[in-house]
Amino acid sequence: MAEKEKQHFVPVFYLKKFSLHSQEKRIGVFNISSSKFIESAKLCDQAYKKYFYGRDLKVENTFGRLETESSKIVNSMLRQQNIPIVHSRDHQMLLLFVITLLGRTKYTAKMIDDAVEKYKETVSSIDSNALLESERNIDLTLTDAVQESLERVVPYFPIVRDLHWKLIVNETEQPFITSDHPVVLYNQ
Repeated sequence: MAEKEKQHFVPVFYLKKFSLHSQEKRIGVFNISSSKFIESAKLCDQAYKKYFYGRDLKVENTFGRLETESSKIVNSMLRQQNIPIVHSRDHQMLLLFVITLLGRTKYTAKMIDDAVEKYKETVSSIDSNALLESERNIDLTLTDAVQESLERVVPYFPIVRDLHWKLIVNETEQPFITSDHPVVLYNQ
């Protein structure tokens, strides 16, 4: 396989936290579109697409560095059952990881692509000549949409810096679950 061909939109280190029996090699998967449950799937074959961030590997390599740092912080949090001190380097790094995780999934890329298509349809329905030639020919690739979505989530960073975090410890027999779009925006 070519170097870094498999580009995970949900980091492997994160998925390992949801692995079967803490093996870190296999994970349970429920495919919503087929309503099929796979009890034990290869973890490394989940939540990736070939060259999802592009063949130049710039975005992939940047995420690799961020994930290396973030995995150390997450592992420390789980070991110590404590979150990083607010505004510390670890806190900032973890916040950046969460924000970028929001913008790097297939779901977010599809939302961006759908929004561009909706914009083109809406403007064309009002005035078929209103779209500039360059706008008419906009066709985002998945990679373009991911990069666009990442540009849109970065401004969230200063907005969410002051949010209070909670670490939830699971003391039940029922394991936590995750998804291929693991960040949820919620504000009370």
